[in-house]
Amino acid sequence: EHRRVAVLFLDICSFTKLSENLPPEAVGALLNDFFSLAVQVIYKHNGMVDKFIGDAVMAVFGLTTPRYRVSVDAVDAALDLQLASQQLMRKWEKEGRTTFRVRIGINTGEVIAGNIGSQDRMDYTGIGDTVNVASRMVDQAAPNEVVVSGSTYFNCKNYFHTVFKRSAQVKNREAPVDCHAVTNKRMEAFHHDDRFYASSTLYEIELLGSNTQQQQK
Repeated sequence: EHRRVAVLFLDICSFTKLSENLPPEAVGALLNDFFSLAVQVIYKHNGMVDKFIGDAVMAVFGLTTPRYRVSVDAVDAALDLQLASQQLMRKWEKEGRTTFRVRIGINTGEVIAGNIGSQDRMDYTGIGDTVNVASRMVDQAAPNEVVVSGSTYFNCKNYFHTVFKRSAQVKNREAPVDCHAVTNKRMEAFHHDDRFYASSTLYEIELLGSNTQQQQK
């Protein structure tokens, strides 16, 4: 079926270099701890984790919510993902654990949503140009940054402060895509729109990472 959604890609910066200095067990535990937190944030904002791709996460917003929420939920989740990951990294640094930064890209548009795969294995996912552009948006983001396409910006500009970065040429696309960096929420917009609520990020992250520490002892 055709659905209008926002697709979010989260990528761990320089993860290949980072993982070269860790044993495979530590890399796996680190990813599991971080992804556990990321999934909590995504679900909190009505998103669905589509897949994990190595050190990256693809999430889709709008499969189960009204169209007006799609872009706002995705960008709101992205800011909370950055905040939650930075909180977690500060905790890990105090514990002497390996830390990293993440970058996030978002695009809004039409996808074909449904069960895709083979007779032996089918996964519910979204496919189309919207997903391709979202995966390229994350390449335009700096560490600790959220970058959205022009279509996402247009749909949620009243709810977030943004800065125009550039028009980027995207692979397999003739026309360039506008890239906007999101800085923070317009809290007054959330307070004055009954359809949304101004959420705060209060995640219980103090227990995350205990598994890796125990394995390293």
